[in-house]
Amino acid sequence: YDSTLKGHLDKVRLSQEDNKRQQVHYLSPQSQNEFIKECSEKVLAKIKLEVSDAKYYSIILDSTPDASHKEQTTFILRYVSAVHRMADTVRVYDIQERFMAFMDFSQKKGEDIAQNARKQLNDWTFPSATAEVRVTTTAVICREFTTAYRQ
Repeated sequence: YDSTLKGHLDKVRLSQEDNKRQQVHYLSPQSQNEFIKECSEKVLAKIKLEVSDAKYYSIILDSTPDASHKEQTTFILRYVSAVHRMADTVRVYDIQERFMAFMDFSQKKGEDIAQNARKQLNDWTFPSATAEVRVTTTAVICREFTTAYRQ
């Protein structure tokens, strides 16, 4: 621990040993989880605002087995945002890529993955009704590359 946190934890421990009433310390797992949840909601709201200003966005789903051999799928959002400069009238565009969540997809077919991705976007209230969801697997990329290479 750093010295500030160590001092605080020592005070809490001594207070608990002496059965004294103490100030709220927010060290319980429930308090920490609540704080993390509040922070994630603020971050998600900021990302939603940025995406609503972007003309296009795309999603990236990447899956790999973890140490326990369970598939971990990451949900990543990529979009282009305009960065306004006060002195210039020139717009500068910046590509943003945001990790959104770990997801569990029990079904591995492209159609099922696309349906789950749409559902997650709707849960987050991102506009997806007009979005084209294209599932690209490594096999599809190789086939497209081979076709283009032969021409």
